[in-house]
Amino acid sequence: QAPRLARVDERMKTPTVSIVIATYNRPHSLKRLLLNLDRQHNINPKDFQTCVVDDGSRNTLDPQWVNQFSQSSRIPFKYVYRPRHPQDLAQVYSSRNRAVAMTQTDWVLQLDDDLEIEDWTLGVLQSWATLFDTYQEPVVLCPRISNYTDRDPDLAGTVRGADGRWWRGQAEWVKASPEMTTSAGMFMSRPMWDKVDGYRESLDLKMGEADQDLARRCQEAGAKLFLAPFYVNVEDSETGSWRMEMID
Repeated sequence: QAPRLARVDERMKTPTVSIVIATYNRPHSLKRLLLNLDRQHNINPKDFQTCVVDDGSRNTLDPQWVNQFSQSSRIPFKYVYRPRHPQDLAQVYSSRNRAVAMTQTDWVLQLDDDLEIEDWTLGVLQSWATLFDTYQEPVVLCPRISNYTDRDPDLAGTVRGADGRWWRGQAEWVKASPEMTTSAGMFMSRPMWDKVDGYRESLDLKMGEADQDLARRCQEAGAKLFLAPFYVNVEDSETGSWRMEMID
């Protein structure tokens, strides 16, 4: 019995999670998200890492605040500034590739710099990762997205709360196609990320297409795609965003 139990214990080990964020000119939104991560409930912070890659922002977080947060954050935190593209072009997806390469964990969670998540989100995602690892089931999970200005108030057939954000308990697991996915809150194992070699950086300027291309290649590599029962809220009032229009 002992060797068999040892194998079960090994398969049930708690997976570690990297949180990767690409940011550009949204210091207030990014600060809100980092503080949001720092107050997550029911987690061992040592199981997580956060890596932010700044895509050459002109308007950045105060370096003194970054230094203080790096020392006080419950979750180990790394902030990397990369030079802006010579033609001032976005480098979102190559920045995410860099962030993943700078971390060493079992799973990868991608968060946009203008997102908010509920305070239990990391603990729930880690629990799901444990189950999928145990049953050796490769998956890519995407959240439901809420936004005050969404044109479709019942996106993905779910119910929103009165404040326009999330509504607990109303979403179900839904099998997804690549066209239904977004990288804002996308969650997958590192072996799957490595198998498809992350984003195609040639798609750096093609928001939405790059997300779905990654999901499609994961599906072709054997992963099942799901809209999972958790929410991210897009609060992009700091700079505004054409995200939903571009994806549409």
